[in-house]
Amino acid sequence: MLKTLWTVTAAGLLALCMTGCGGGSDVVTDACNKASTCGSLSQMGFSSVSDCVNQGKAALNSAGSQKSTVENEISACLKKADCPAFNSCVAPLVSSMP
Repeated sequence: MLKTLWTVTAAGLLALCMTGCGGGSDVVTDACNKASTCGSLSQMGFSSVSDCVNQGKAALNSAGSQKSTVENEISACLKKADCPAFNSCVAPLVSSMP
């Protein structure tokens, strides 16, 4: 169950990291966009922002009852002002993805 939570969080954070794609309408998109801006998409295993968003949203949707917890974790990472702090926050989430 914790692995699912981390998977969803990782996906969401990746989406948040990709600041180069989309309008930031949700935490996954915001995370992927920020990851793109911080240059960490490829380090997280994503070739594009849309790849990150698609995988992140799929993971978030599979989180079920833990979805809001994962969204909160992603939101917490998004609040990190600088890229190193954001990347450090998101990395554990991404590495736990299947």
